[in-house]
Amino acid sequence: MNGIVQALTGIVRRSSPERKHLAERAAALAKRLGPCHTATGMAQAKHKAVGPRKPPKRTEAVAAPQRNRTAPGSAGDSASRGRGFVRIIAGKYRGYRLPVAESPGLRPTADRVREAWFSALMSRHLLAEATVVDLFAGTGALGFEALSRGAKHVLFVDHQRPLLEAIRAHAVQLGCSDQVSTLAVDLLQEGGPWVKVAALLPEVSLVLSDPPYAIAEALGPMLQAFPNSPAAAPSAHLMLELPVPTTLVLDAPWELLKRYPFRGRELWLAACESTRE
Repeated sequence: MNGIVQALTGIVRRSSPERKHLAERAAALAKRLGPCHTATGMAQAKHKAVGPRKPPKRTEAVAAPQRNRTAPGSAGDSASRGRGFVRIIAGKYRGYRLPVAESPGLRPTADRVREAWFSALMSRHLLAEATVVDLFAGTGALGFEALSRGAKHVLFVDHQRPLLEAIRAHAVQLGCSDQVSTLAVDLLQEGGPWVKVAALLPEVSLVLSDPPYAIAEALGPMLQAFPNSPAAAPSAHLMLELPVPTTLVLDAPWELLKRYPFRGRELWLAACESTRE
């Protein structure tokens, strides 16, 4: 309609005998149509209906949910208050995450170091159907990695009961409770923990130990007591992580098979024949 009014007005502007008459008709038509049909009126009407444009609201970015395969309850809760996670690297439980709780002396074995541990053990066929003791178990990463790769049973040993409770919760989550035992004991007590270990898991074929570095030098008597203890299988192996340098010595019947150097640490693989009569 606005175009019609403009056309009529253009005609009036040109010279015409009926200029006055057409001007009156154009004014009457515009009045009858009202302001909403003119360009200015339509813009004003739209502004009144919509209102002034508001700036867009700022929204906070929401992180995508992540897959969490940790155990429920206390073990999972400790992750939010702890220092992250360690994961099982390979085997049937690959990718399962173990929370690292805030605990004095707890120092989880790094993934790349753990991979070196188990590459050495797998290359010598020491894991299949093995009966394993995980000393200074902490998060349980070494013991669960052993179960994931074919160990028959693992006894987790630590002096901190909350850590052992978390390990049992993970065993339930993974469906391997019948392959897991726990023992709360002072590992540096005279004679070592071996009598108590034997009561829960006789014929231990593999000992894993990643101790706090501050007490690593004091492990000698405990380790030397193992071959003559009721816990030792006729032929057994030890995998041990130590700081470098170290003064620890393994005497006979232990035989040090190999040392694997890493920055600031070493892995020792040793073997022994039981001296128990």
